[in-house]
Amino acid sequence: MGRHQTPKDLNLNAVSGLSREKILKTWVKSGIEDFYLSFELEDKWQRHSIFYCHQGLEKVCKAYHIGKYLKTLENFNPESALKKIDGIAKSLNHKLSQMMMCLRSRGMLPTYPGLGSYSEDDILQGLEAAHTQARYPVPLPFHRTKDQHGKERFLIRSSTVKMYHDLLGETVPLQYARSMARSLLGRIETEFAVKISDSKVSSRIDDKDWGRFANIFFNA
Repeated sequence: MGRHQTPKDLNLNAVSGLSREKILKTWVKSGIEDFYLSFELEDKWQRHSIFYCHQGLEKVCKAYHIGKYLKTLENFNPESALKKIDGIAKSLNHKLSQMMMCLRSRGMLPTYPGLGSYSEDDILQGLEAAHTQARYPVPLPFHRTKDQHGKERFLIRSSTVKMYHDLLGETVPLQYARSMARSLLGRIETEFAVKISDSKVSSRIDDKDWGRFANIFFNA
């Protein structure tokens, strides 16, 4: 439990035939799968829906970093590349804010459009809070609990008045994560010359359900 798992398609015991493109697409597909799960849960378990949005955006961010690494390789050896990629993914951890700010500083992301009254930092806090709460549940609303140091885990200041906003109960984090992931996927396609398909990630998904998801995620 808690041990980092290499993505299923990247089994180090069966690396023959792997290409840079397949490795990169494996990470991208896994991220899209998480976004689809988020879509399915949006009207059922909102906070878990945000959790999967965090996870999906995290994987897409890591896919970009992995693509940068793969692009620099002069001689591609699947086994050594996979071990290096596993190290890259582990080093980035689950720190979505840091990943996003790093990519933004490099001009890889569009200008934050402004969603409601929230700053981009607020939304990233909300995504990280949902990711933490899904793994470490608490009996009280997450944003009203305190960490081991007595500090509120998720508190947004409004002017000089401290106000709690239950961002985890809103759709803003979902909109933000989907928008940023869509932009990054476009970057990945252009920069690494890969085609990212909008086809169903599983034959078990109903065509109508996938169509609604694709309209929201790929075509918004």
